[in-house]
Amino acid sequence: MAPGRVSTRRQFDRLSHPTHRGRSGSFRIQYVESDEGTNEFGVAYSIHRSVGGAVTRNRIRRRIRSVFDELRSTIPSGLYLIKCDFHAKDLSYDRIASDIQTALRNAGLLG
Repeated sequence: MAPGRVSTRRQFDRLSHPTHRGRSGSFRIQYVESDEGTNEFGVAYSIHRSVGGAVTRNRIRRRIRSVFDELRSTIPSGLYLIKCDFHAKDLSYDRIASDIQTALRNAGLLG
């Protein structure tokens, strides 16, 4: 199942006070646990225009979404904010996947 979107004001407010943070390469991850009794799983992306045009930013977003599709069963439910710097435009899918997995490990979210 594909990750949902972080779209409500309340979800973004919760992400402003993350419970876990991790970084690796071009990626920074912030995480907030899902509310009690819910199993929400949402991902928000912060990809600055300096990374490239819309086509480049959308390609990076699709690659990140694909990585989260693969990791969905191994990471906890909650809200994730993925930030990337301008070097992300030059990375292959395998490098993006590796950096995101390392960032999740650094945040204590992946074994």
